[in-house]
Amino acid sequence: MHNINSRKNNMKVGYTIFSGLVILILFTIIVGTGENFFSKTYNLNLAVKETEGLKKGGAVLLGGLKIGNITDIEIVPEDNNNKIILELSILQEYAGKITAGSTASIETLGLLGDKMVNISLGKYNEEPLREGDFLKVKESFSLETAGTAIGPILSKLDGIVTDVKTITGKVSAGNGTIGKLLVEDSAVDKLDKIIEEITSIVSSINSSKGLIGKLINEPGLYHDLASITLNIKTITDSLASGKGTIGKLLRDDLLYNEVNNITSGLNNIIRITEKDSTLIGGSLNDKNLYIKLNTLIDELNFLVTDIRENPTRYINVSVF
Repeated sequence: MHNINSRKNNMKVGYTIFSGLVILILFTIIVGTGENFFSKTYNLNLAVKETEGLKKGGAVLLGGLKIGNITDIEIVPEDNNNKIILELSILQEYAGKITAGSTASIETLGLLGDKMVNISLGKYNEEPLREGDFLKVKESFSLETAGTAIGPILSKLDGIVTDVKTITGKVSAGNGTIGKLLVEDSAVDKLDKIIEEITSIVSSINSSKGLIGKLINEPGLYHDLASITLNIKTITDSLASGKGTIGKLLRDDLLYNEVNNITSGLNNIIRITEKDSTLIGGSLNDKNLYIKLNTLIDELNFLVTDIRENPTRYINVSVF
């Protein structure tokens, strides 16, 4: 009887120890994997080109706070290409914080840590994502993907270095303007002369020599120019307002019309004189009349001269 009771006690102790080991193992698995066995969750999906080292059980963060895990990674063919679908298990309590505007990126925990998915917080006015929805992917920086982008930059940088070496070689050999300035003493002397001439010009200007120096340093000349400008502005304002003869010519239509009428009258007179039916027109256009008038004038001149020289021939005075 004693042996039976002892065996039962041993079995109870064994069951207790076994149960404790099972509970300890389950607790270790739950804590180690981070699975949410006793919390309500929902699933979101993420389509990426490369996993970049992600694994099942990897952490999912929302703004740096862990909210879930990667439960499945599957390669799916689409449009003759393959894409990788990540299934994310998210705690239900954060469902309203992940919206249509949220983005997911693959990042590293620490400098050399494990890869994880980090989701950005959504806005209040955006619609929350539902069960099975896909998150937008934000391209993340990685050494693997950066190599493709850095390659062309390095090639261009190598070309720039080559060009710099070529330029410095030419300068060292005295080629070009900079090379001559560095190597040839004559070029330096010419540059010194140019600097001296510029200094002389500046000194002349500062001492009010020449027109530019006077314009810069003498206030009287400035005031004279200002007065001339003001007078010109006054004249132009007067002309614009129609003052004075020139202003009236520019602004008064009546004076213009009068001048236009005078011009028209003169044109009519000229047209009339061009006709032979008028006295002036006949006198201007008849060559024979011009010759006769010229002859008549010559004869009258001869008669006057003869009267002056021989008055007795024409005047005969008798008292009785």
